[in-house]
Amino acid sequence: MNQQPSGQRLHGSWLVVARGLWLAIVGLTLFTFVVGLQPAYDHLSAPCRLDCQEGWLTPEGLRDLEALGLSPGGYAIGSIMLVSIYLGTAIPIAFLIFWRRSDEPIALLVSLSFITFLFVMEYVEGLTDQSYLGAVWTWVMTTLAWTLFLLIFFLFPNGRFVPRWGRWAIVTWILLHLAALIVPRDSSYHPGNWSDGILALVFAAIMLSALFAPVYRYRRTSDYVQRQQIKWIIFSFVLILSIIIAAELPIALIPNPNGGGTIVEIVTSIIEMIASLLIPIMLAVSILRYRLWDIDMVINRALVYGVLTALLFAIYFASVLLLQQIFRTLAGHSSDLAIILSTLATAALFNPLRERIQHAIDRRFYRRKYDAEKTLATFAARLRNEVDLDRLTADLMIVVSETMQPANISLWMLRKPQPVDKENE
Repeated sequence: MNQQPSGQRLHGSWLVVARGLWLAIVGLTLFTFVVGLQPAYDHLSAPCRLDCQEGWLTPEGLRDLEALGLSPGGYAIGSIMLVSIYLGTAIPIAFLIFWRRSDEPIALLVSLSFITFLFVMEYVEGLTDQSYLGAVWTWVMTTLAWTLFLLIFFLFPNGRFVPRWGRWAIVTWILLHLAALIVPRDSSYHPGNWSDGILALVFAAIMLSALFAPVYRYRRTSDYVQRQQIKWIIFSFVLILSIIIAAELPIALIPNPNGGGTIVEIVTSIIEMIASLLIPIMLAVSILRYRLWDIDMVINRALVYGVLTALLFAIYFASVLLLQQIFRTLAGHSSDLAIILSTLATAALFNPLRERIQHAIDRRFYRRKYDAEKTLATFAARLRNEVDLDRLTADLMIVVSETMQPANISLWMLRKPQPVDKENE
């Protein structure tokens, strides 16, 4: 479905300036990526000694790579390739939005954020170490990337701040980053010297307000089309956050004492990069309004199969433990039969559980759809035995009113023409 947007539009000189600024920032971002390839390679392939951050290669991580048969250069190339894959996906989508919706400020902002998101990744860390100018440029682009990212939550989909206090959250965000650049590091007023707890609370408050904004807009100010667009953005970020939490959970529960470079962290980086590709894809669907109404089906299926997977995993794990305990009690040892029986039981439960979960989710979250399906099913059963045309017509009008809820209902019936008696003419 491809409808005309209803948000703010740019015309005349403002449109020319906005397009030129968009192209300039995209060009500078891609130029920075190309120029920074060698510094990034050197940075990622050289083990760090002190203050190592996530994704950096430590001396212990270097030994882990050697044990896996990987070289530091291969690790660096792999990290850069992940970023290249992201850009290879984000750039065509961004230019597609620019081509189709360049007269919409929110479309320009969102498509630009796809590309500047590069500076949120670990790739740019190596540029900071090269020179003061490189550090300033990295700060500018990183601040721009995060600001555009937050603006999506406050402005999408019509380009207006909702809630209105969201603009002050953005101003606070920019001022904090500006202080980090202007104020000397040895000054007591530098943000790095402030209480980490206070800064963490401020940034957390801004992030939470950004996450709250689409929910507030959805419930208070959006029409039906905008609600469908907001569903895409909320669903995409919830899904991405769930994937990232699931990927980071093994590292959090079983911390690696040897630092970065292990196979677990490499796999985690790949999963998170794949998850990040959902951002441009789903936002492009929302902006271009292609198959916009499919989001209801996507959310429904995600809820059903997400709950189903969690339940089946819990049942399988619990049944294996229980059966193994029974075998140890009766036979004195564990048996592979417990795994076989648990697998068969879990497979047998798949369809019954799926139907029950689908029924429960439809009743809880899709009540109107659930009631409409029940009404149609009841009408179809009554239709088989109904012969009175007037009563059938009245029932049909009631069913259409309850399920479709139109403003007006009119029923036109084509009666069969009577044969003409030529003898009586």
